[in-house]
Amino acid sequence: MKPTAQVLWPRPSLSGCVFAAIVRDTRGVTLSDAERFNYFPAGPFCAVTVMIDGIGHLIQHQSYASTPRAAPLMPTYALSGPQRGPTVSWNPGSVYAVTVIFYPDAFRALSAINVATFVDRFVDAEPVLPDTLMDIVRAFYGVASCASIHRSYGALEDGLDLVWDRARPKGHVVSAWLQDWGRSVASRAALSGAGRGARQIARRIKASTGLTDRDLDAFGRSERLYARIGPEHQTGRLDWARLASDVGFSDQSHMARRVRRETGLPPAQLLRAVGGDEAFWCYRLLGERY
Repeated sequence: MKPTAQVLWPRPSLSGCVFAAIVRDTRGVTLSDAERFNYFPAGPFCAVTVMIDGIGHLIQHQSYASTPRAAPLMPTYALSGPQRGPTVSWNPGSVYAVTVIFYPDAFRALSAINVATFVDRFVDAEPVLPDTLMDIVRAFYGVASCASIHRSYGALEDGLDLVWDRARPKGHVVSAWLQDWGRSVASRAALSGAGRGARQIARRIKASTGLTDRDLDAFGRSERLYARIGPEHQTGRLDWARLASDVGFSDQSHMARRVRRETGLPPAQLLRAVGGDEAFWCYRLLGERY
């Protein structure tokens, strides 16, 4: 029996609010300790992870890589802000967990929290999220333990729909690509609030996303890169130098530095890990987007 990992894309009414949901289920599966690691790339998103069954340790420092049982335990409901570097967790046994991934500006509108204070952090969601959201998350936890993921996630989306309908900012644009989303954030920042100077716009971008406009641009460029790597590798046409130029990096070294910053590995090594390492299941899952 193989572990289950699946991605759930949002219903149309939640597009631009929810990026996706990721499901990981290893119940009844025999895995080695190495296969119980979970590697996640950097990303501009906020996320709420619900540990429905099992426990997880957050590997925040390299010192825990060889002793993951000593790493801090993840809470049942974990909130994470935008992550500028890769993250790692480890499960000592079987686990059933669902992570709902939000665009940061939409999450700020939903929760009224200061997203910038949660950049590169994982915290217990219960003391942070407003009751309107925590009630939805707790209800999902109760249903998910005894119902199919599609039924329970549908109930979660029903709850989010009600909150998002009230919180959706005027002029909010749904974008298929991170680069387009980043540009729409910058455009709204330029047209809202007092002051049209570069510094005022930059402050508004950071207030709504927790990130700078350079961060948003970098993530958009990286997404274009990752969307190209898989198909070109499969057809035998992968040329790193040409690909770096095509997606807007100054050269191959620039591209390699960015990939290492976001994933912890250089491009060729990352490609091999995604192709055959169980612990990189999330990368393969997100690759379905392309």
